[in-house]
Amino acid sequence: MIEIMSVAEASGYKMETAMRVTAADWERLAEGSAPEIDKVITANGAMFPPDQKTGTALDIERNRPIELDYTNGYVVKKGKELNVPTPTNEIMIKMVKEIQIGKRKPGLANLDEIMKLIK
Repeated sequence: MIEIMSVAEASGYKMETAMRVTAADWERLAEGSAPEIDKVITANGAMFPPDQKTGTALDIERNRPIELDYTNGYVVKKGKELNVPTPTNEIMIKMVKEIQIGKRKPGLANLDEIMKLIK
């Protein structure tokens, strides 16, 4: 989310919050663990209900094309144009595509791997 907010700002847009979480909280949470992120997002009322799946998860489940190339992929493209690094989005897109083709299993272990790769 920090990368998305940074690309937006470099494009001339100021995002005060994303998913009802402030940029400062996202930056603090980037240093924490997934449970900490879940607590803050849930406290701010932005977490999906437990029985609701994201559009990307449903697309993978239903064997439909995913939209990440048009959402997070756009962030990566704009980041390159504006010289704003977007390593997390790049890794996430790669991982989701691996999940889609069955090369990787979904789960929090992927978040742990992302955190190790971007540090």
